[in-house]
Amino acid sequence: MKKIINCFLIIFIIFSMVFINSVSEVSAKSSVKGLQASLVKKSNLTFADAIKTAITNNPVLKASVFREKIAESGLGEAKSGFMPKLDFKETFNRTTVPMWTFGTLLNQGRISKNDFNPSILNDPDAINNFNSLLSVSLPVYAGGRIYNSFKQAQLNKSIAGAAYKKTRQTIIAKTALAYTHLLLAKRNLEVILHSLESARASLNMVKSRYLNGFSVKSDLLRANVRIADLKQQKLSALSSIEIARGYLNTAMGMPLENSVNAVPYFKNSWKIKENPEDLMFKSLKKRPELQILKLQEKMAEKGIKIAESGHLPSINLFGTYENNSEHLNKGNNDYSIGAVMQFNLFSGFNISHKIDSARLSLQRVNELEKNMELVVKNQIREAWLNLKTSQQRIYVAESALNQSLENLRIVKNRYKNGLLTIVTLLDAELADQRARANHFKAVYDYESARIRLALASGDIDQNFK
Repeated sequence: MKKIINCFLIIFIIFSMVFINSVSEVSAKSSVKGLQASLVKKSNLTFADAIKTAITNNPVLKASVFREKIAESGLGEAKSGFMPKLDFKETFNRTTVPMWTFGTLLNQGRISKNDFNPSILNDPDAINNFNSLLSVSLPVYAGGRIYNSFKQAQLNKSIAGAAYKKTRQTIIAKTALAYTHLLLAKRNLEVILHSLESARASLNMVKSRYLNGFSVKSDLLRANVRIADLKQQKLSALSSIEIARGYLNTAMGMPLENSVNAVPYFKNSWKIKENPEDLMFKSLKKRPELQILKLQEKMAEKGIKIAESGHLPSINLFGTYENNSEHLNKGNNDYSIGAVMQFNLFSGFNISHKIDSARLSLQRVNELEKNMELVVKNQIREAWLNLKTSQQRIYVAESALNQSLENLRIVKNRYKNGLLTIVTLLDAELADQRARANHFKAVYDYESARIRLALASGDIDQNFK
C-alpha cells in the first residue's frame, strides 16, 4: 500500500513540475507578445519634435554642414598666403660631365691643385654629391592678390553659412508640410469613418422600412452601394496615411518603416497678423538667398581686384641654406639671401581679359540679385493671398458644415416618415461628407500657406509653431 501511495506521490510531483513549467512558458510567451504589441504601437510625435528630429537627422542638412567645414578649410588655406614657406630638399647626383664635376668639387670644398690638370678637367672621374637644401620664402607685396583672396575665402565661408541656413529653413518647411499633410490624411479617414457610421445607421433604417413594406428593394441596394463605396474610400484613405507618413519620415531623415502618430497642433485661430508689404521688407534682410547673392557680389568685387593685381609688381624675400657632401655627411655649407621683384610688362592681354571677366561676373550677380528680390516679393504675395483665401474658406466651410448637419438631420427624419426618397437621403449624406472634408481641407490649406509664407519671408526656424 505504501508503495502505491509513494508512486502516486511521485507521479503527482512530476505532473506538478510539468504543469508549472508549461504555465511559466505560456506566461513568458504572452509577455513577449505583449511587448511586441507595445512596440508595434505608433509613438506620438508632436510638431516641435518632428522639426527637431529633421534638424538632427536629415541627410541633406548634414551634407550642408560639411560645406561649411570645407569653406572653413578654404579660409585656412587662404590665410597661409601670408605665412612664410619653408621647404627641404635632398638630392643625389653622380656625374662625369666636366663642368658639373668641377662645380661639384667646388661646392663640396674639395678643390686642389691637381684638379686644375687639363687631363683631369677634360676627362674627370665620376663624382657623387648629396645636396641638402633648406629654403624659405616670404611674400612682402603681391599687389593685393593674397589679401583679396583671403577676403574672398571669408566671404565664401559666410556664403556656406547662409546656404546652411537656407537648407535648414527648407527642411523645416518640408517637415512641417509633411506633418500637416499627415494630419489631413488622418482627418480624411475620420470623415470617411463618420460617413460610414452614418451610412450604416441609414441602412438599418432602410432595412426596417423595407421589411415593413414602406420602401422598395432598390432603396436597400442603393444604401449597400453607398456603404461599399465608403469602404473603398476607407482603403484609399489608409493608404494615403501611410504615404504621408513616408514623406514625413523622409523629411525627418528617419527609416520609412518608422511608425509615428502625428498629434494635432492647430489652435483654431485663423488670424493674419502682418500685411504683405511688411513681410516683403523683412524678407529682403532675412532671406538666405538674398544674403548669398549680396555676399557673391562682394566676392565678385574682390575678384576684380585680384585680376587687377596682375598689373602690379610683386616682391618676395627668399633665403637658402645648403650642404654638399660626397658621402651624405657634413660637407661644405653655403647660404644665400635676397629679394625678388617681379613686374609683368606684357601678358598677351591675359590680365586684361581676366579683369573683363571679373567685371562681367559682378554684373551677372547684380542682375541675379534684382531677379531674386522680385521672386521673393512674388512668393510672399502668393503665399499671403493663399493664406487670406484659406482663412475665408475656413469660415465658409464652417458655415456649410453646420448647414449640412442640420440638412442631414431633417432629411433622415423625413425619409423615416416616408416623405423623401432614398436619393435625397444619399445626397444629404454625401453633402455632409463633402462639407466635413472641405472644412479640414481649408484648415490644411491655411496651415500650408502659413508655413510657405514663413519660408518665403525667411522667418522660419526650429521654434516655428
